Amino acid sequence: KSFSCYQNADTAQCMASASWNAGTVIGGARPVRKIEAGKGVTLQGTSLFCFMVVNWKSAEGALADNIKEKKLGIYQCDAHTILSGWETPKTTWATYINADAFVKQWQQLKNNELYLQHDWTVKADADTVFFPSILKMHLAALKTPQGSRVYIKNTDDKFQFKGALEVISRGAVQLYFEKGGACAGPLLKAFPK
Repeated sequence: KSFSCYQNADTAQCMASASWNAGTVIGGARPVRKIEAGKGVTLQGTSLFCFMVVNWKSAEGALADNIKEKKLGIYQCDAHTILSGWETPKTTWATYINADAFVKQWQQLKNNELYLQHDWTVKADADTVFFPSILKMHLAALKTPQGSRVYIKNTDDKFQFKGALEVISRGAVQLYFEKGGACAGPLLKAFPK
């Protein structure tokens, strides 16, 4: 099911309909499409640039230290980095207000340009069990045309894309960097500034 995003005053929400508000449409999903290369078309590779955002003052810090010590998860990718996160407030409906924090962290990735050297960018949470070699097998089996702007659907819930493990092609990351700023304005703000 596709969702659209609506803004009313200082808040925004994405849902199947705007019945909760008479706000302005600020974005929406396209129908899910399967993209597969035809015969003779060059396929997207499977090299992985992986990253993790860690709030070192929380239990995530210990998890991230354990992953580093054992060289698991993102350390098994072709390249990796860890970004420092921070505690973000919760909404009254128990969702973290962290979208603007992630915009800032994606900006750090854009600035270091390491993602450009790899076919796919993967964001894995510290508490996510992640096997890069298995992901590579699945990515190869998708037969995605090289240069396609693709994200891998990871749930059947709502947006079909949740934050514990995000897998995005280089072309899709570049598109986000080109056009994502249009979505950053109406985000609820977290800390630090």
